[in-house]
Parts: sequence; structure tokens; C-alpha cells
Amino acid sequence: MVISRSTNSKMMSPLRRAFRAALATALRTFVVVVLVAPGASAASITIPPGTLTATSVTGTTGAPTVYIWDHFDRANGSIGSAVVGGIWGQSVGTWTISGNVARCTNTATGNATITVPGVVDARVDVDMTFGTTAQAGLDFDDDGAGLNNMMVLYRKTATISQVRLHTWIGNVAFPAPVATANVASATSASVTVIAVGSSVQVFWNGGLVISYTLNATEVAALKDAGSNQFGLWAESDSTSRFNNFRVQSP
Repeated sequence: MVISRSTNSKMMSPLRRAFRAALATALRTFVVVVLVAPGASAASITIPPGTLTATSVTGTTGAPTVYIWDHFDRANGSIGSAVVGGIWGQSVGTWTISGNVARCTNTATGNATITVPGVVDARVDVDMTFGTTAQAGLDFDDDGAGLNNMMVLYRKTATISQVRLHTWIGNVAFPAPVATANVASATSASVTVIAVGSSVQVFWNGGLVISYTLNATEVAALKDAGSNQFGLWAESDSTSRFNNFRVQSP
């Protein structure tokens, strides 16, 4: 059988038209992978034809910068130095390593921090275990002078189980929380704080439980260049334990 070029072209024409139509439809449909906060679910969103717009986004590229990292896997005794970041400063209370975790040994206020020069915006993570009562957690954006800092503490009693955000400004008594979230009574938890600009987000076991916006007074006191210490806090709590502490770029 001899098939002329013109005949072959006519036979392929419907296939070509179908292919072009399918290709055009595919090119008008995009699948977008959304980066979400810790605890949220990643999603794929199909954008209908004609609804895609261009957006300019400024953010951190590449892997985050780790400023402080400590797993506390070392001999029992003084808290010493972090794996990354330097020596733990103990401005209040006595902090030790016991069984490869950190704890404050006194029953009054205790905090241990490390300075990260020039950094006030950060993500802070820690794993914790708790006794029958607790009031302990993270200290961040601390000026190191005992005047201005923020804390995320887990408060646990026979009747209370709350994650609490405190902003402590000035030489005043221990402040009431500015935001709280009721959670199920826990013996352990992973806690994450993401503090960027006036925004403070707190995650409890991966779920967002507090989203707070600092007011102008809080921003001025807590986000200045000197508020660059990050660490651990225990308020009349010698039973809570800390592990896998990390501070990194948000």
C-alpha cells in the first residue's frame, strides 16, 4: 500500500488537534505546593484557569541557620556549654544535667540563656517532660539585664493545664500572661515559638495554640538589638526537664 503525504496528513489531523487541546488544558492548570507552619497539613491546590497571579515573596532561602543547639547528652553536673552556641549563662537559679536532660535545681525562679548577637527574630524549639505540677518553658528575646523578655510557659496544676505567653517589661513583679491556651494535661510536650517582628506564634506538639501580636510598647522593649538571649525558664519548678533545645532562623 502506498500512502501519499497528503493522505497521511489528513489521517493525523484529528490526533494532532486532540493533543494540542489536551496540552493547552494542562498548561492552564498548575499544582501549587504550599509551605505551612509546624503542625499544619501540607496541601496541593489546583488553580482554575485564569486565576493565577504573580506574587513577590521575601523570605529566608535555603536551610535555616542554627544559632543554638543542645541535646544535653553529657555527664551529670553543671549545664556547661551547648553543642552549638556557647556557654549556658545562669543569671538566675542553678541548672544541671541529670540523665541527659537539663533541669533547674532550685524551687524559685530559674533561667539559663545563651546570647545570639544581632538576632531578635527566631524559631525556638524544645522537648519537655513534666511532673504533677509545672511552670516551665522557653525564655526568648531576653535583654539579659533582668528587665525585658518573653516566656512561653506550661502551667500545670490539679485544675489548670495551660500554655501561657508572658511579656515581661521593666522591673516589675512576675507578669500575668498576655495570651493563654488550654491544653490537655500533659507529662511531655514539644514546644515551638516563632517570633518575627511583632508576631509571636506558639505551637504545642505541632499545633498552633497561640498567635499574638506585640503592641508598640512591647516591640520597643522586646525586639531591640539587645534582646538577643534565648534559653530555658522554670518558675518555682524543679521537676520539669528540658531536651533537644534549638534556636534557628525562622
